[in-house]
Amino acid sequence: MEIVIKYAPWGMAYIMMIVGFSLSLTEFNQIFQKPKSFFIGAISQTFLVPIVGIVIAYFAPISPVYKAGVILTTCVPSAVMSNFVTKMLSGNTALSVALTSVTSLISFITIPFILSLSLEFFLESE
Repeated sequence: MEIVIKYAPWGMAYIMMIVGFSLSLTEFNQIFQKPKSFFIGAISQTFLVPIVGIVIAYFAPISPVYKAGVILTTCVPSAVMSNFVTKMLSGNTALSVALTSVTSLISFITIPFILSLSLEFFLESE
């Protein structure tokens, strides 16, 4: 486990560097010229995915601790691997990187907000 803790951040940084070097500014300009996909993706990652997690946690016959884990997992923004997989599958990598960057930057607000609302609901109901 020590190896993972020690080397995983370096591996993720390397993957992000490789993905970043493969992009150009024109690819990011396309996102700003047609921002519809970006806004749909940002709203989906920020609100719709956590709502799905809340619904799953609500109907799942598991303890409240596990329900909190499900909600927390769905509140966390996309990560490095989503950008890498998007690159490998020839998807819109610039869009994936932009979504990861923005949702990560606002996650210090969205995660506590969504968690506090949903846990307050679950603590009242159980």
